[in-house]
Amino acid sequence: MHSPSLHEPEFQDGTPDLWTRICRVLGAGVAGGLFVTVVGLLSHQVATGEHWEVDTVVVAGNLNASEISIRHLADISPGTHLFNVDLHGVATHVEAHSWVSRVEVRRLLPSTVEIVVEEHTPRLLLALERLWLVDASGRPFRQARGEQLDYPILTGLDPKLASTRPDLANAVVQGGIRVLDAAAGHPWIGPATISELHFDDRLGFVVVGRGGSEYLVGFGSPAEAFARLDRLVAAGLDTSVPQRIDLDAGAVAIATPLPDLRTLTSRP
Repeated sequence: MHSPSLHEPEFQDGTPDLWTRICRVLGAGVAGGLFVTVVGLLSHQVATGEHWEVDTVVVAGNLNASEISIRHLADISPGTHLFNVDLHGVATHVEAHSWVSRVEVRRLLPSTVEIVVEEHTPRLLLALERLWLVDASGRPFRQARGEQLDYPILTGLDPKLASTRPDLANAVVQGGIRVLDAAAGHPWIGPATISELHFDDRLGFVVVGRGGSEYLVGFGSPAEAFARLDRLVAAGLDTSVPQRIDLDAGAVAIATPLPDLRTLTSRP
């Protein structure tokens, strides 16, 4: 009978493996100590080094707001440490400028703060007690100056309504902007030909052209009103002649001649 052979287990010498583990542990400790030391030195250098003090403030995106006024509002003192600059606080201060609608402030290593502004884009002038520039959202953001009057003027809004019911006043302004949007690119009456948008609480919006014509748009869709104007022109209407055109009369547009103001003002 064949008896199975027994093999003596083989035990390897553990000394080399033990030294390997010891070296690894020591190496990791040394590497960790070096890392902590380097980080500490860098942190100390960043916290105290002169190279990290703000020496440049860059302003970008401004067209109407002066760089000097933005720097003044930002109020970043020379020598301020770059990482001590309150980016949110700087943005809040710069947004107080009447021309500025949005601000982004960034740190640029090692010593620069960049202030990027987005300005309001005027869409029309709002006549209240003074003339105000109004942006695309319908927000009056700044009183207009003499060189900023080349926009259609929205008239007829009661100043008392603007102060007591700003929600209704904003709805009127938004309606005026919709009229301008519908007129954009229109062949007969575009924004460049509009001198005034008049709001009447009984009639709605009346567009006054630079040539003296008046277009009653009403409270309805301005796109539909201008489509009626297109049908009138196709039927032979001469838009160069001053006239009052009722575009809010259902499916039919009505044109009534008006005196030519250009002829009247040219008479002696």
